Amino acid sequence: MGNQYSEKSKKVEDILLIVKTLALFASAAVVFTKFSVKVDALRDKSSFIPVMIIIASIFIMVYIMWMIMNFKSNNKLVLMIVRHLEWIIFLSIFTSILIISNDNVVQYKLLFLFIIITTTIQSGIIPGFEMASLASIIILGIDLKYGSHLVINTYLENDLIIITTFIVTALVLGYYVKIEEEKLAIRDDELQSLSQEIKEYNNKRKYIEELLINNDFCYNNLIENSKNIIFIHRNFKLIFANRRAMELFGIDSYEELQGKSFLDLFHKSDINRVKEGIKSLMERKTNEIKFKGIVLSKSNGDKLKVEGSSTYFFYEGKPTVLSIYRDITYKEKAESLQKAVKENEKLLQESKELNNTMIEIFSNISHEFKTPINVISSASQVLSLYERQNYPIIVKKQQYLESIKQNCYRLTRLVNNLLELTKVDKGAIKLNLHNHNIVVIVEEIISSIVAYVENRGLSIIFDTDIEEKYVSCDVEKIEAILLNLLSNAIKFSKSGDTIFVQVSDKDEYVDISIKDTGVGIPSEKMDLIFERFGQVDKTFRRNNEGTGIGLALVKSYVEMHNGSIEVNSELNVGSEFIIKLRAIKDNNIEKTFIYEPSIDIINMEFSDIQ
Repeated sequence: MGNQYSEKSKKVEDILLIVKTLALFASAAVVFTKFSVKVDALRDKSSFIPVMIIIASIFIMVYIMWMIMNFKSNNKLVLMIVRHLEWIIFLSIFTSILIISNDNVVQYKLLFLFIIITTTIQSGIIPGFEMASLASIIILGIDLKYGSHLVINTYLENDLIIITTFIVTALVLGYYVKIEEEKLAIRDDELQSLSQEIKEYNNKRKYIEELLINNDFCYNNLIENSKNIIFIHRNFKLIFANRRAMELFGIDSYEELQGKSFLDLFHKSDINRVKEGIKSLMERKTNEIKFKGIVLSKSNGDKLKVEGSSTYFFYEGKPTVLSIYRDITYKEKAESLQKAVKENEKLLQESKELNNTMIEIFSNISHEFKTPINVISSASQVLSLYERQNYPIIVKKQQYLESIKQNCYRLTRLVNNLLELTKVDKGAIKLNLHNHNIVVIVEEIISSIVAYVENRGLSIIFDTDIEEKYVSCDVEKIEAILLNLLSNAIKFSKSGDTIFVQVSDKDEYVDISIKDTGVGIPSEKMDLIFERFGQVDKTFRRNNEGTGIGLALVKSYVEMHNGSIEVNSELNVGSEFIIKLRAIKDNNIEKTFIYEPSIDIINMEFSDIQ
């Protein structure tokens, strides 16, 4: 496992090296492109030489950086110094680009996101957060200098969004890197312990085999020195025992052996079984009787599990029995160890699958961060342009601000869902239970989302066969469940479709059904929808956004309420989600009557619905 862990780390380092190299040359290209025109304009001016020195310094730093990234060392202190030097040079390059550009270009500021991500992946959440903070300070410092001539420093508005993006990225990515490292460390410790046990077992086995092969005396005196336990007995009285048997049972001499009961050697639970087998042999009903898993009682009180056989023969002219037993204690331990190895191999395979899942998760999450960040960045640039050129178009400005607000909601929802999922895994969520009329909750939520439904050209129908049904629930979690299912129904329905919501009384339970006439789910993909980060159709999901976290949280919340959720769906026909919650039948319960849906939560949950 250690080798596999090192191999994986090496692959990550190699990928990061390629990305860093590309980033360096991209930075050099930006500098060259940015100043090629300016250099021509300055050829006959006194500023020409300083500009050329700065550009040359950038390219020299690129070369030094490339040399540092290719530096390999097993010394942790040296490696740490080299890594810090690498960070300093990257920060210097990106800072130089911002200073030399002398304008508020968001794309250049986002270069710092690259070093934040690579630092977090390589060194963890704390260095990643420190790098995000340092990058934020640099950006703020530069914009405070170059934006000081503005009455309203619009640079800072963009900076706040970018800084938030830096810090959120470092925290979320660093947290998942930490979880992954902890899991891999646990797997590594378990498999190292197992490897040591197998090694010790193989050493013992090899030692015994070498003794048997190299000891000529053992071959010449097979019976006397056999590792097997050999007895000769007649009428259940011992006549002979080899050295191995005498040692196990504390018999010092052959005189002491004579007349000793053969049955006294066995555990009381196996005496009747052995006795009946030997009787069958003596009566010539069979020529050989086999025993497996019987227990011998050693002289020191220990138990010895053996397998073997007894054979009828004549000794000194009288009917006699030869019994040979083999210690199977080590065999059973080996089988148990092999079983443990297989189980750990299965765990290793599951770990590999988990690693692959984590890679896909990072890819999915990065897309979910990238989309709103791009929108926020673009809107910020346009607003910045309006401010510089004094455009009086208030309506368009308001539209861009609304776009920024909507995408901030999307980022907040993603972070909240990730944190909630982590709490679910840790069992850290405690329900705030009160007795609520579930019919009122469902009806109020539907009323609060009508605008979203109508904006998509849809209609929604609510029906109930009961006006009052109380359940003990955490109203915030129930609200999250219903909003997630309703937002999915809206997203995956086309204009003109109808969404049906129904509350049904089932005596001890209450059913809440949310049904749409949208695209539906293929039958072979039904098992995936409640898996965290599960994707029924990656292409379709990308068109409608989402991480696959929502339904996993929905299922967890429902089960926390001792309820259940099921789905019925047909492709191109629609889907129906049915939530079953336990109702309260006591009419004397304390009831909670006040419920108002949270507008902020609704806006956040529906933030990716255009």
